[in-house]
Amino acid sequence: MKGKIAVFTMCLFVVVFFSIQNLSAAPIVLFKGWGTGEVANIKGTPVEHTYACAGNTCYGSPGSNYGGKNLLSTGYGDQARFIKAYSNWHCRIDYSTYMAEGVCHQGANRLLYPTTNKATVSKARGYWMTYPLWGTYAAAQWQWKWAACKNIVGM
Repeated sequence: MKGKIAVFTMCLFVVVFFSIQNLSAAPIVLFKGWGTGEVANIKGTPVEHTYACAGNTCYGSPGSNYGGKNLLSTGYGDQARFIKAYSNWHCRIDYSTYMAEGVCHQGANRLLYPTTNKATVSKARGYWMTYPLWGTYAAAQWQWKWAACKNIVGM
């Protein structure tokens, strides 16, 4: 009987061990906020487009997702949350809501949110103009969408 219990215990351990391994989080990767340089000039103030990357996966929200420079807005986070955030309508700022709920600065901040330090693209040129209008993540009247995003992605 002791032999059967030992074998059962060992089998149970193996099943639990491998189940835990398969449930582990996606890789923890370096997130970066990027600025593409001046793309507009508003009353003499240069403004730049921003986007976010997690590892080698980059998304603009909305707009391009390549080129430019790292804005020194970095942090580590779960890449699966980054991808889930971008693929969820509640997390993205797209062209249908652009300028109502925010611009690319707020969109990039949403994608950077899963980082341990809640990195933002606050060093982007023109950010000081967008922050008072739309805040860090979304305009006040769009906070419901941002709250749904955090709930869906598990942030």
